[in-house]
Amino acid sequence: MQTITTTLDKSKSYFSLHGAVAQLTQCYAPEVLVCGGSGTGKTRGILFWLTILAQSYNGIKIILARKTLADLAKSTLVTLEEQVLGAGHPAIGDLQRVGRTKPYRFVNGSEMLPMGYENRDSFKSVQCDLLYVNEATEISEEDFEYSA
Repeated sequence: MQTITTTLDKSKSYFSLHGAVAQLTQCYAPEVLVCGGSGTGKTRGILFWLTILAQSYNGIKIILARKTLADLAKSTLVTLEEQVLGAGHPAIGDLQRVGRTKPYRFVNGSEMLPMGYENRDSFKSVQCDLLYVNEATEISEEDFEYSA
């Protein structure tokens, strides 16, 4: 597993990939752990990168996971909707997504599938191209191996 560390550049007022997330876009390791302090942009940057991939490659499936689906919905999905996709994005549609856990479907057939490890059997029935575990320190190695 490759580990990449991030830091925040507060001199930038616009969003751009930098630090660990910029390195991540050039990484081809099968498993990567992105480390960094709170508020350094790891989640937002990774979601931005995953959105670029979803919009660039037709029909890919990306699992967005966290220890519980409820925690994913309250944090990661809010960041995805408010800071990455933005209001009116076709993947969000007309529905308010906060607290909802249905797939994000892109016009090219790509999907982002929210999942929680509290129901890890649900990982068995899903084939995906990428798995993103937000707050990976919350899950056990056994959980990760089960989903990978």
